[in-house]
Amino acid sequence: MNYEKSTSIVSRGKKHRKPTFIVLHCTGNPNVGAVTKYYTSGDAYPHYLIGHDGKVFSFCREDMRAAHAAWPSWEYQTYRKKSWKLHWQNPRTGKRKVMDDGLIYANWVLRWGDRFENPIELVKASGGENPNLSSIGIELLAPKHRGTGFSADQYSSLINLLIDISGRWNIPLPTKDGPSEYLCGHDDVSPIRRYAIGKGVAAGNGYDPGPLFAWSLLTTAAVG
Repeated sequence: MNYEKSTSIVSRGKKHRKPTFIVLHCTGNPNVGAVTKYYTSGDAYPHYLIGHDGKVFSFCREDMRAAHAAWPSWEYQTYRKKSWKLHWQNPRTGKRKVMDDGLIYANWVLRWGDRFENPIELVKASGGENPNLSSIGIELLAPKHRGTGFSADQYSSLINLLIDISGRWNIPLPTKDGPSEYLCGHDDVSPIRRYAIGKGVAAGNGYDPGPLFAWSLLTTAAVG
């Protein structure tokens, strides 16, 4: 693979820990220059970023905690309630409102409900207490054009990177038998803040890494 190390790799990361699962993301910006600049200087940053051409940027050592998927205290407390599906807090204003359609909960349960009641159980089953504390975060650079999927080079690099990480930390990955909770989307562990709100086709669906991410390719490739 074509790894390109971030110039800030030494200064990024907090506290040594052993990673036990992996969280996949999609950036909100398709410009690799803007994204890498933010990750080297901003408050949020993953362990890895995969560009459109498959180039892999590293921002944080795998045995250090990156800032990519933390739960605010209000979110954690909401998931502990039986009615967590009905609560949402605007990340910009902090205002909370009650959902009236339950689509977020319904879609999350459709994916995970046969094994877990809420995201807390999912994360604990993967060996963690809070997503940031024991996960490795991988961002995929968003497609250049809305409605298009990720590139073949991105999937190729992602699969190779996942195999590398799995070998180093003994993290189970998807096989032909099905997906693994040890490899999640940010919208799997944080549905309240990573699912579309409102009406329309996208309502109630996760957008990080989003509906255009081909999870089936990972299973088909039998990366585990």
